[in-house]
Amino acid sequence: RWAPAGIKTEADEVRFITDCVAKFKDHPALLAWYLNDEMPLSMLPRLTARRDFLEALDPAHPCWSVIWQYTQMRRYMPTFDVIGTDPYPVASKPIGMTADYTRETVESFLGGPVWMVPKAFAWKWFIKGADENDYRMPTKEEMRSMGWQTVANGANGVIYYCFGTMLARMAPDEFKASWGGLCEVSREMAKLVPVLLSEPAAAPTGFAKGTSGRCWTKDGKTYLLVVNETREKIRTDLTLGASFSSVRPVMGADECRAEFRDGKLAVGLKPLACAMLELE
Repeated sequence: RWAPAGIKTEADEVRFITDCVAKFKDHPALLAWYLNDEMPLSMLPRLTARRDFLEALDPAHPCWSVIWQYTQMRRYMPTFDVIGTDPYPVASKPIGMTADYTRETVESFLGGPVWMVPKAFAWKWFIKGADENDYRMPTKEEMRSMGWQTVANGANGVIYYCFGTMLARMAPDEFKASWGGLCEVSREMAKLVPVLLSEPAAAPTGFAKGTSGRCWTKDGKTYLLVVNETREKIRTDLTLGASFSSVRPVMGADECRAEFRDGKLAVGLKPLACAMLELE
């Protein structure tokens, strides 16, 4: 049912995979093999066999899978090396669902690599008669929030879904604006890659409900990513694991206010705020 045209048997599948691996495994742009897009647990034997087969053909690249069934993730573990789940909240559900999915996925995978899949499409493209607002395309600010929510809660990679769908379904001007906004978000993340790939540090405690964050150390400084997972203003008072005397935002300066108060770091966050704070 889900196979590409021409694959009717398991032998066809084996030939298809063998040919793909031979063609692409030495290409410098290859990051991983994408083995499962939301296939059900009933296919667990086939998915496990596929992952084992890929590892034998190409042990140099990991196998990535994406599922929406994040509460069942442990049962899928024999089928992948890297996992992603795909929360798509905008606009009918709380946008903080992205953070919830990420926390659950990271915890279930026991610290293994997680490449999350934030939303960059509109449900109205697939659901006939869907409400225009509840099933709309996310704004740039919402795509940015969802991406940073995944990073703040432990994701090692961010892969938005989906360029091809946007290109096929949007009018040219609409696509140019949305894709341009998503590229801005990606450039913002790329600029901070040296921090995101540096040594992890213990995160502060005391995050208010609807906020979350993550810490790294680089060149003698500590960097704290803090996000507001809601559409409301929030203040969170954080207890740090070390003594600091200064705080400076290196991302999101206009979205937050941070100061030391009564031995804690008080951070006021605008709706959907994403801020990286440099602590010394």
